[in-house]
Amino acid sequence: AKKDLSQAEKANIMISAEAKRVAMELTRKQFSKLIAGIVKKTKAITENVVAAAGVDFKQVTDVVLAGGSTRIPAVRKMLKSLAGKEPQVGINPDEAIALGAAIFAAQKGAEAVGEVTIVDTQGCKVLPPAVDVVDVNSHPLGCLAIDGVGSLERNVVIIPANTPLPAERTDVF
Repeated sequence: AKKDLSQAEKANIMISAEAKRVAMELTRKQFSKLIAGIVKKTKAITENVVAAAGVDFKQVTDVVLAGGSTRIPAVRKMLKSLAGKEPQVGINPDEAIALGAAIFAAQKGAEAVGEVTIVDTQGCKVLPPAVDVVDVNSHPLGCLAIDGVGSLERNVVIIPANTPLPAERTDVF
């Protein structure tokens, strides 16, 4: 239904439970209410990513959609309200990650052989990015430790989120 409701106002769905099947109609409005919590969480994650990058949405020139869920009108509406601009629709969301990875690999390859520019499949020159791309861990990494005094368990972060990778740290427990 997600795909259908991205293009139509209603879709027919089949629900199965306890060996019974029921056909029913689901509207885009109903679907949006059902996923409102997920969209809200996606908004918070998006705000955190932009803040972690040290920029605000006024500095973002384009919003590129990646992944099938970005076709959902509620997600696009949320992104438009956050960024203050329409998301780009010229790139297939299902291919965006692969295209970005290919461009990144080509840029790294060009750097490795000392090239200043690379050429894409349409013959256009692509300059290396204006920002450095750094691999980081997305979540804090740690372990569960037992406090020697009160024997209380606690989560100890060893490598904080957004630490450049590879990373190494030791601690005594």
